[in-house]
Amino acid sequence: MLLSTLQPKLMSYSPYFAELLAKLCTGALPENPKDFDVEHVRVCKLLGSNVYESNVLQGMVITRKAEGRY
Repeated sequence: MLLSTLQPKLMSYSPYFAELLAKLCTGALPENPKDFDVEHVRVCKLLGSNVYESNVLQGMVITRKAEGRY
């Protein structure tokens, strides 16, 4: 079901993202599904990464501007 939903938009990436999405859904679902809040799921883009470095993380991710020496 996930694969057929993702296929039209993600084409060759759909099998990879279907696995990540399944992991995300099972990890974010509380004991009582009625208590599910979409605010508990966020997407964060990391600079310099590619699609295949995507991960599902539990906890909090704090994003900020890139730092480094000039």
